[in-house]
Amino acid sequence: MVMENHLGASIDFGGIMSAEVRRALYKAEKYASLGGDELAAMVAFIASASRLKKTVENVAVNGVPPPELAPLRNIVAAMAPRPEVADAIKTCVDDQGGFKDGASPELRRARSQRAAAEAKLRRALQNADGQVTTHQGRVVLAVTPPAPPSALVVGVAAGGGLVLIEPPGVVMLNGQLAQCVASEESAIDAIRRRLTAAVAAATPDLFSALDVVTRLDVIAARARQASAMNACRPTFVLPPGRAIDRTGVGGSGFSGGVDGSHDETRALREAREAEKATMFPSSAGYRGDDGEGGDHDDGEGAGEDGDGAVELLVELAGLRQPVLAAQAIRARRLARREAAKRAALSKKRTGLEEGPDGRNGRNGRGDDSDVDDDLLLGVRRGVDPRTYGDDDVARVKGPVAVDVFVPLNARCVVITGPNTGGKTAAMKAVGLASLMARSGLFVPAEIARLPWFDSVLVDIGDSQDLMQSLSTFSARLAKQRAILSAAGPDSLVLMDEVGTGTSPAEGAAIGGALLERLAGVGAGGTVFNRAGLTLATTHHGELKALKYEHPGGFFENAAVEFDEAALAPTYRLLWGVPGRSRALQIAERFGLTPAVVDDARAALGEGRATLEETIGALETARRGADEDIKRALTLLWNVDRTAPRIAAAQARVDAAEEAADVKLASGIARAGRDRKTQLAAAARRAQVEVAREKRGAALASGATDFATAAAAARAAEAEAKRAAAAAKLGPPAKVPSGWCPDVGDPVVVLTTGMQGKVRKVAGSAVTVQAGLMQLKVDVADVRPDTDAPKQQKVTNARPRMPAGTRAAARIDALMGVDSRRAVERKNVTPPPPSFGYDFDADDDVPTTGDKVRIIGGANKGAVGTVVVDDGGLLTVQTGRAVLKCPVEGVEFASKVVGGEGGGAGKGKKKKKGGGLPSPSKDIRKASQAPSPKPSGDVNDLMAKFNRK
Repeated sequence: MVMENHLGASIDFGGIMSAEVRRALYKAEKYASLGGDELAAMVAFIASASRLKKTVENVAVNGVPPPELAPLRNIVAAMAPRPEVADAIKTCVDDQGGFKDGASPELRRARSQRAAAEAKLRRALQNADGQVTTHQGRVVLAVTPPAPPSALVVGVAAGGGLVLIEPPGVVMLNGQLAQCVASEESAIDAIRRRLTAAVAAATPDLFSALDVVTRLDVIAARARQASAMNACRPTFVLPPGRAIDRTGVGGSGFSGGVDGSHDETRALREAREAEKATMFPSSAGYRGDDGEGGDHDDGEGAGEDGDGAVELLVELAGLRQPVLAAQAIRARRLARREAAKRAALSKKRTGLEEGPDGRNGRNGRGDDSDVDDDLLLGVRRGVDPRTYGDDDVARVKGPVAVDVFVPLNARCVVITGPNTGGKTAAMKAVGLASLMARSGLFVPAEIARLPWFDSVLVDIGDSQDLMQSLSTFSARLAKQRAILSAAGPDSLVLMDEVGTGTSPAEGAAIGGALLERLAGVGAGGTVFNRAGLTLATTHHGELKALKYEHPGGFFENAAVEFDEAALAPTYRLLWGVPGRSRALQIAERFGLTPAVVDDARAALGEGRATLEETIGALETARRGADEDIKRALTLLWNVDRTAPRIAAAQARVDAAEEAADVKLASGIARAGRDRKTQLAAAARRAQVEVAREKRGAALASGATDFATAAAAARAAEAEAKRAAAAAKLGPPAKVPSGWCPDVGDPVVVLTTGMQGKVRKVAGSAVTVQAGLMQLKVDVADVRPDTDAPKQQKVTNARPRMPAGTRAAARIDALMGVDSRRAVERKNVTPPPPSFGYDFDADDDVPTTGDKVRIIGGANKGAVGTVVVDDGGLLTVQTGRAVLKCPVEGVEFASKVVGGEGGGAGKGKKKKKGGGLPSPSKDIRKASQAPSPKPSGDVNDLMAKFNRK
């Protein structure tokens, strides 16, 4: 049972007296007053019904109701126990059925008056002679005769030895007590009528609740029986050539209908479907049925499973005889109880006490254990009749499981074999299994697939009756005649020892004709199929040949196995081969005189011996095939168990390969991007180098103008700074192959030696955050920082000097002298150019997006925005015009340097002098002795560039 065995929820039916409750409901329907005990039973029933409903509805797994219990939830959903009725009854009636004092004011007052009257009587009779007793509800005195003349004699007792009297003062008190008793009974009767009316108003719901509880009780009993025997859920198979009747719900489910209107038919069909869902809930896999499919009531391929494979008409694998299994369990229970009693007696004798839990036995269940683990294991697995039990418990034999495999087209199975070999037990097991399946019970087998049999017709045992002048043979004939008249397409016929009771030849002829008629096969060909399936046991060899005499597979042979070595049956069924009776071997086993057995063997003849040997060879081959099948099934089981693990491993390998492919593709894509960035940086460096060479050549030949010369000076200065920074940093660290800066990487700027982190990468331009400064440099001017990412404070190698403007620095570089010492060095050969100027914040280089003013050329004074910065050659958008000029020929539009006054501001005109600003006040203060203006050198330089 799913609830109890797997979900840990138990269904408790304790306290429900269904007979008393049903009788009380019938009385309440007719407004007959209910007694106290009936009302108390009604309260217990309503409480138990409410508890059952809550138990079923509250079962959940991880907060979700399990789907296996959906049929039970549907059953209890319509149940309305009416707890308000129970509450009304409990306020008036106690658990024993007595009426409470507070049930009504009248009852309280009547009982109070009665108690007062009884107290007065006790006081009045306290000092009287005689024994106080009651007679017909009145308090009297029992005295010895003669009675006092003034007393009222009400009766005698003790055979006349005592006289019951009422003294003169007690008569009136007894009258008052009688009135109080009558008042109490009247109050109770009123309460009973009131409570009965409340129950009568709820009788429809209470009747429905009682039916639901009864139904749940039957379901629980079936489930617990199935769990105790490890039974499996049966599956009904549609026989070949049969169609499902979808208009009715006949007894078989395959044919027939239900008389009445269409609505009645539909209601009955729905009720039957609900009952079937209750009998066989969707709990595949819980009872050892390996998740087999449900009932074949969809009309798709009788006897076929989901993949269309042909199956058997009856498949009962590992079938245990239900009666034998139940007897074994009961015997084991009794044996355990007897063993527990003996153990308790032994402990008592030796002074030992039970454990704190008061349990006995190895499994801790106590003395009243109904089942035993070892026994159930044997019963479930169908082990041959070995014994089970502890050393101190009587050994109990369990039933042996048999396999019943009836082919799809078979209509009659002839079972042969030795006596006491289990032929009749196997046949009975099939009949009981069909009845259990039809009753909604699980079948004690590993697999249970069989048709729906609406009737089971049996001819087993000796039915002779001397009073009716019926011998064994005549009684058998009477039964067989009744079976022929009652058999139908959905009947299961069980016939034991068919054809016995008369001469072997005539009995075999009668038995063969009977089986042919039941199978629908006669001398004139196929006739109406009279029985769905017939199982017959026999010892007649002629009946074994029916399988070979009638083509079409209507007959099948089966035999019970016999162990040649042990000379004992194994109680197993072998299918497809006829069996031998083994009468001679069994006679030897039971001690018949050996000479008699030898004479009987000689009388059989050589031909019979040859047939027996042939059948023996077939049985040996069959056993070998069974072993091969067993090994094959073991291999298949191993394959089924290993296949999911192989599939899971293959899935992991595929996932790993896919991840490796994705990683490789990502690496290739990243390498391509890095290579593209490196190529762009190399191309830019080549362009810068070419531009530098061109500017140097033009400067050397003098064929350049002022702006070009200034650009060359700036490039030379940047190169010098890069070299100086590299020298200061030491030999450059090896840059990893394919490295390109990414946002957040620590880098070193080669041109300045500053350390920082990359803030932005846009093509070949890199923005580096160095402390509070942001530098925009080329990708070729940075390398990874191998040291700890610490911010370094950059200081110049030589003392800081007052910085001139950008134009003045360029002129000094071209002249090869320091402008502050031009007079002293006028007659001295100028040293090589030295570009050691430090740029202040106003010496930033304009780049894309900056607003600038052109300071030279035909477009001097034009203001615009830099839209392209191509290695120092700027493209400036001034209105609709687009101008190109070097970076040295522009200045920020917001920076206009004044004359000697040092004033700076927007809109002020610059002094003549080729756009060269004068030093600022700060510079003059810092120098304390500004150098005289080198007018001659400047004029010569300006004359060289044709500037005035």
